[in-house]
Amino acid sequence: SSSLGPLSTLSEIGLMLFLLLVGVHVDLRQAVRASRATLFTSLGSITLPLVAGLALGYGLLPKYGHGNATAFVLFVATAISVTAFPVLARILGERKLLATPVGSVSLLSAAMVDLVGWILLAVITAMVSGATRPLPLTIAFAVGLMVPKSLGQLLIDKLEKLTLMLPMPIFFALTGIRTDLFPSSHGVAWS
Repeated sequence: SSSLGPLSTLSEIGLMLFLLLVGVHVDLRQAVRASRATLFTSLGSITLPLVAGLALGYGLLPKYGHGNATAFVLFVATAISVTAFPVLARILGERKLLATPVGSVSLLSAAMVDLVGWILLAVITAMVSGATRPLPLTIAFAVGLMVPKSLGQLLIDKLEKLTLMLPMPIFFALTGIRTDLFPSSHGVAWS
């Protein structure tokens, strides 16, 4: 795990640069025109999964919940309701949809959903450990939204290929390496 430290740092920097560039790509004028659609898409995208996640968390609580029951249920609900924002951004970018109305609504809705998710995770972390976490990825995206278009195009020209070729693949590889598909089993088969 310690040998992955430098790669982990590079991947996190790459992810923040990627989300900054995604923010640069988004056309805020289109998003403002579609603000009603963005709001309703965001609300629908978080409400249904959050409610389903609360029900699932409550159902899993007797068997898997240890410690703070409220934090456990909220964590399950949050995990179910957040989007895979970097993955969505990558798909929209590859399909050349970032600057389209559909791409703008999708990304801004996903950003709003993830912002709520980060806030919930900060609340859960505070409930469990008394600490809070910053929102570096959301901040990188927000900064990208505010970059003037003339500077934005320069950033895209200089950073996009480099970001997509080196740190982003490392990010996805490390995410796969760190994924534990059976964290609660401790070697015991699920029944």
